[in-house]
Amino acid sequence: MERRKFLSWIGVGALATSLPSVLAACSSTYETSTDSVDTSTENVITSDDPIASVPKAEISDTPDADGFYSVGALAAVAGGGAITSKKFASASGSLIVVQDPANPDGVVALDARCTHQGCSVEWEAGSFVCPCHASAFAIDGAVEKGPATEPLGVFETKVEGDQIFVKPA
Repeated sequence: MERRKFLSWIGVGALATSLPSVLAACSSTYETSTDSVDTSTENVITSDDPIASVPKAEISDTPDADGFYSVGALAAVAGGGAITSKKFASASGSLIVVQDPANPDGVVALDARCTHQGCSVEWEAGSFVCPCHASAFAIDGAVEKGPATEPLGVFETKVEGDQIFVKPA
C-alpha cells in the first residue's frame, strides 16, 4: 500500500471515531439517568451565613391529605437561605423555596428551572438569577432581565409551626 493512501485511511478512521464525541458535545439537550441518584443528598440548603448550622432539608416522599409535601424548616430559609431540590414531586422536578421578603413568617416556592434553557436558578440579593445566561426573576417568578421571556412557575405553600409545605402544580 502506498504511503499517501495509508495516511488518508488513518485520517478517515480518526475522524470517524471522534465524530460521535464532537456531536454529543455540540448538542444542547441530553438525557441523564437519575436511577442511581441518592435522594437523601439531593436537597441543598444555602445561606449567606456559612457558619450557620441549619439542618439539611428533607422532602417527604408522601403528601399530606391536602397534597402538600414537607420540604424543610422555616429556619432553613431565614436570613437569605434557600431550600432547593432537583427531585421534587412536580412535573419539572425542580424546586427553590425562600423566605418571603414581604412576610418573614411566609415563604415563596418556585420552579427552579430557568425558562430560557432549563438551568437551575439561584437566590441572590432578593431575586432569582440563572447562572447560565444571567436571566433574573422577581420574587413572584416574573422576568426582570432576559434572555428568558417566560416567568418561573409558582407553587402553593403553607407554613405550619416551623415546617414548610409545598404543593406541586
